Amino acid sequence: MIELLKVNARLPLASIAKALGCARSTAQLRLKALEATGVITGYTVSVASTRGSNVIRAMVLMSIDTQNEADVIKALSKRHEITKLYTVSGRYDLCALLLTESTQELDAVIDKIRMVKGCGIPSRPFS
Repeated sequence: MIELLKVNARLPLASIAKALGCARSTAQLRLKALEATGVITGYTVSVASTRGSNVIRAMVLMSIDTQNEADVIKALSKRHEITKLYTVSGRYDLCALLLTESTQELDAVIDKIRMVKGCGIPSRPFS
């Protein structure tokens, strides 16, 4: 069931039951059990990229104030240009993967990230 839902989370229960060779009510009970036990924690939507072929992909490393970590992550998660956000260990605390259509847009996004309270991006190249 999980493999079916990974391919299409909107698959109708009747189709799931048919694929599993069981009654719809049985499939529904299994699904509810997977949700109740926390095996399935939610459903999501995959969106095709609407960006052109000239997309700029960037990794931005940040240091954050641990007291503001939750607020920083919440603020960064709202930016549509940030496609992934990872915690990392070492000199930096977060790594954001960005998609922009121009270097000007990339610079603007980085400037906005710098304005997030508790978030710091190095302003000079790595040494």
